[in-house]
Amino acid sequence: MGFRGIHLKDERGIALPLALAVLAVVMILALAAAAAAVTASHQSFRDGNAKRAFQAAAAGVQTATYRTTLLQPGLQQCVVKDSSTGNLSVGPVQADGWCAPQAESLDDGATYTQQVSAGTLVVANGQQLVQRQIVSKGVINGVARRVDARTSAATTAPLFPLGYAAVSLAPVSYGNTVTINGDVGSNGDIALSNQATVCGNATPGPGDQVTTANQAHVCNGYSTQPATQPFTLDPVDQGLAPTQNSNGRIDQAIQAWRAATPAPRAARSAGTRTPACCRSATTPRSRSEATSTASAAWPSRTPRSSRSP
Repeated sequence: MGFRGIHLKDERGIALPLALAVLAVVMILALAAAAAAVTASHQSFRDGNAKRAFQAAAAGVQTATYRTTLLQPGLQQCVVKDSSTGNLSVGPVQADGWCAPQAESLDDGATYTQQVSAGTLVVANGQQLVQRQIVSKGVINGVARRVDARTSAATTAPLFPLGYAAVSLAPVSYGNTVTINGDVGSNGDIALSNQATVCGNATPGPGDQVTTANQAHVCNGYSTQPATQPFTLDPVDQGLAPTQNSNGRIDQAIQAWRAATPAPRAARSAGTRTPACCRSATTPRSRSEATSTASAAWPSRTPRSSRSP
């Protein structure tokens, strides 16, 4: 026996293990990419469901607010919807101080369940308000989102905050030479710029502030502290005003004013020539013509130095 026929450095057959290793690496990368794609798709699907669930919960808050504003139940009463007929009625509050849960389905497959608390009387910013808490939960495809809101409504006079010259439910800014003699309120920031002046309390919303720039200022002795409760402005019932009104009187007044006001006369500049169609017999055609016309109108006089004795 001998080892003459054995070649220790023979590389035949190395291609197969190398190909298998490359295939394994490619398979691992493909599986990782597929897993990442599945995860991204799942996260996108869940994010879309979360947004739809939040919108459903917000719809529940809006619905409860609308129904409460429509029927205006008492402090210990709730608005109840009949599931069979859809009619709204007023019912008592439960023993826990909350109305019975009311659930509804939306067209996109989402559902919401909302509850409204009993009313509480609160005096804020000079107004007597009724506050209620609304909790709404939206669900779609197993994803749920919850919205908790607090509403306020003026019950008796005054409907607007006392002593305030201007009130806004959003941030406000005043500039130029605006001068306000009275209190200013906002549910956001109050920004004063240029030479704006407020001679009254400048009351921003809870957690907000008053800012001044340039020469703008709040008069001495007045407060700029934020409000402890948001301002409330109830919507105004316009009734039939959008369709039944006397707006036509505005057009009639404008037409009467135009008929009574004479048209302005066209001013002619010094060098404007009169059109040939509109010239009169005495209208000169040019500046030289005007000079000769003036000379003809006055008798010529001989200079003193050239007169004969």
